[in-house]
Amino acid sequence: IKIVELGGYRAEITGDDGCKVKSDIMQIGFGDEYDNDKNTFPARIVPNPNNGEFAIESYFDKPGSLQMKMTDVTGRLLLDENVHVCPGFYSEIINMNNFSSGVYYLILQYQGGEVHRLIVKQ
Repeated sequence: IKIVELGGYRAEITGDDGCKVKSDIMQIGFGDEYDNDKNTFPARIVPNPNNGEFAIESYFDKPGSLQMKMTDVTGRLLLDENVHVCPGFYSEIINMNNFSSGVYYLILQYQGGEVHRLIVKQ
């Protein structure tokens, strides 16, 4: 199944006898990972807490620049990266193996929107 945008999807399977079976509609979205603010976009951090690696997952409706910044609790900048994103689902693995266990602050910026997430490394 190729997911091209957030919304409802139904799987259809055709058997050898030509009969078709359809699934219930499945809603594809980010649930509560989408802030209730017009200046945000869907962004999910998985897993969180993590043991040294996590993924940033999102959906973008048009191409653009995604800026990712991460700081520690003292405000020291540990990650400052710009990546070009294309329309559709996006996933990027972030490696924190060289970071100490603790709480980190992630800021994502895209098309004038900003998302803030706390990241916990165990």
